[in-house]
Amino acid sequence: MGRSLETKMRRQEAREARKEKRMKHAVEKFAEEREEIQKVEPLTALNPKQKAILRALREKTLIVVNGLAGTGKTYLASAFAADQLRENEIDKIIVSRCYVTLGATAGFLPGSIKEKLEPFVKPMLEVIESRLGKGAYKTLLADGTHGRIEICPFEALRGRSLGSSKSPVIVICDEAQNCTPSELFAMITRLGQGSKLVIVGDFFQRDIKNSGLGWLIKFIENHEEMQEFSEVITMLDTDDIVRSGLVKAALVSAIEDAEDGDFSPLVR
Repeated sequence: MGRSLETKMRRQEAREARKEKRMKHAVEKFAEEREEIQKVEPLTALNPKQKAILRALREKTLIVVNGLAGTGKTYLASAFAADQLRENEIDKIIVSRCYVTLGATAGFLPGSIKEKLEPFVKPMLEVIESRLGKGAYKTLLADGTHGRIEICPFEALRGRSLGSSKSPVIVICDEAQNCTPSELFAMITRLGQGSKLVIVGDFFQRDIKNSGLGWLIKFIENHEEMQEFSEVITMLDTDDIVRSGLVKAALVSAIEDAEDGDFSPLVR
């Protein structure tokens, strides 16, 4: 009995030693890339609304951004998170999004979590990679599940604690207009101390009738105790669009059609 316990302890110690060695190797590889990733330009706002987003990202716990396509909402959230990870201000970035077109789960798709979900969160990952550099990004992403950049299925976020005071994280949920109220409520109640949750979406592009994004905005606006920790930024003016002239022209035209009662992709 004693030998069996001693054997188990030795095996546990060996596992811990291997784990520590792997973590040390990852840190060393990350350190090798720091010279490259430190050359990135400081994150700056292009207009007053973007400035409000950056301030909220620094000061608040829950940041909700409801904006038109091309306003830079996903870029700012992803770039801010990448910069925080680069400076070791957080332990991890978790990226996720709603998968209305995939049904209740993405589990039936072939491949690993990374292979299944990477195409859907690519806009966030591309920004993070651009801020960190390719080498550091690859190291920190690892297999997409166990690295310091994690790709997480939306349904899996609901059943776990997201960060802690010792290991703070930034969680970015994109396409939140397609989440239900219960899904977003479940998410915000899982956030750990010292962590941040960024909810990004475009209410005009919702694919469900009872959008959780609309509910969450009203929930925050109607409760002062929520406003202490949260901020809602809306970017629904076409002047907020920074992506391209075509995007701005398309949205202006679609809004005009909707207001005139004509067919518009913004009306569902």
